[in-house]
Amino acid sequence: SDGLDATVVVKNPCNFPIEFYSLDFDEQYLEEEKILRVAVGSEYQKNFLMPPRAVGETLPPEVLEYYEAQKRPKAQQTELKAMAEPKARAEAEAKAMGKAAAGQ
Repeated sequence: SDGLDATVVVKNPCNFPIEFYSLDFDEQYLEEEKILRVAVGSEYQKNFLMPPRAVGETLPPEVLEYYEAQKRPKAQQTELKAMAEPKARAEAEAKAMGKAAAGQ
């Protein structure tokens, strides 16, 4: 389909900078939204207040640290599962081979 062009004029009457972003295309926004969903779904659920951030600034270190701590166990579980699968497969094959040899 053909795109649609539009001109938007924005004036900032404030004495501080403002920031515009697209919810669909801003990678930083999308990553921060994912991080905040983990944090808000936790102990912070009732009251989740953050200090104002400067334009382009990241989330507070406490929030990022909490997110990383929550990610770690999941990554470790995935890694352990990936390591266990070949071993389990090899054991099953060996067991099947043993049964086949016993049946001959």
